[in-house]
Amino acid sequence: MACTMCRPLSLLGLFLILTPLLCGCTGGGFSVELIHRDSPRSPFHDPSLTPRARVLAAVRRSYAGSGSPGPDGAVSEVISGTFQFFMYMSAATSLPRRFSYCLTPYLSDVSSALNFGSRATVTEPGAVTTPMVHSPVHVEAFYTVEIVALRIGSSIIKLPKRSPVIVDSGSLLTSLDKELLDPVVEAVTGSIKLPRKPPPSPNPEMFSVCYEADGMKALEKVFPDVTLELGGGALLTLKAENLFMDLLLRTVCLAVVPVTYEGSVPTIGSILQQNMHVGYDLDKRTITFAPADCATSYPSPPASSV
Repeated sequence: MACTMCRPLSLLGLFLILTPLLCGCTGGGFSVELIHRDSPRSPFHDPSLTPRARVLAAVRRSYAGSGSPGPDGAVSEVISGTFQFFMYMSAATSLPRRFSYCLTPYLSDVSSALNFGSRATVTEPGAVTTPMVHSPVHVEAFYTVEIVALRIGSSIIKLPKRSPVIVDSGSLLTSLDKELLDPVVEAVTGSIKLPRKPPPSPNPEMFSVCYEADGMKALEKVFPDVTLELGGGALLTLKAENLFMDLLLRTVCLAVVPVTYEGSVPTIGSILQQNMHVGYDLDKRTITFAPADCATSYPSPPASSV
């Protein structure tokens, strides 16, 4: 049988656990459990860190590599380094060439799910589909789409030129070119009426906007309507949890940073993809996004891990 999953999956910063029953195989597909590298169940978990220190450490790792993959990046079965974890999926299977994942919020204790075959079909209400695009400057290991515009409240930020962006499940933060990020920050600060807070030390440059708020539910009450327009007319509604991070201690900060390396690529990170079912169809070359409660997407807790 021909290999149908021979492209690398960018599961950077995630730890994959295959359960004995692959989380309940069905006739047309299966799911596996995804555990974040900072989860207590991960071998990378550092129990000496406080919850806040753990969040800030994850942000520092993501900020250090925001947009940094270049066209000469190498791919092997597992790569460690700045991005911590890179897994290569290459298995002989007759399943359709599609996969999906549903990422639970970073602070959640519930695992995420990675789906193949029929389980990778995105059927939730509100699903939108955008075509993948080619870009000569991008690593072939990544899947690329186009940002057309971003609508925040009454502000519409349209890009003057083509803006490819990679969809990366393992980069925590979203990174954007400065020409898009600056008006985003301006629109956000003009729409959210909460007390501002200074960015946390020791790396205040990682956050352009922080507010005093008791978690995401408090922020959501004053969060403006935000829509990300992708290529092909896809309109993706974003919530507070997709653009902000809860740093605990009544602090929430914008989880969008500038691309930090010249010639590097913008990235849609995992915070922006939280509580979305994201499906990739490699034959149709499309990515589909749908709002979802990802804490319930994993069918049942595994009996054990291997």
